[in-house]
Amino acid sequence: MNGIGTDKNPDGAITWLEKSADQGYSPAQYQLGKLYASAAGGRDYGRALNWLQRAQDNGYEPATSALIRLRRRVD
Repeated sequence: MNGIGTDKNPDGAITWLEKSADQGYSPAQYQLGKLYASAAGGRDYGRALNWLQRAQDNGYEPATSALIRLRRRVD
């Protein structure tokens, strides 16, 4: 049940990650923020900032440094 023998499904992965993040799971919020800040996520800085801010608001410490780095890149 660890994904061996299954096809990769990036769109499906994002869907499940968003469901988890919408329920307040801060590691998922953080990962979505990092994803949207990257080329793989289409570099949607608005969405990236939103998810990282939500993760930080929920006390997820890695989001703080990610927010600082992203704000420097965006500004």
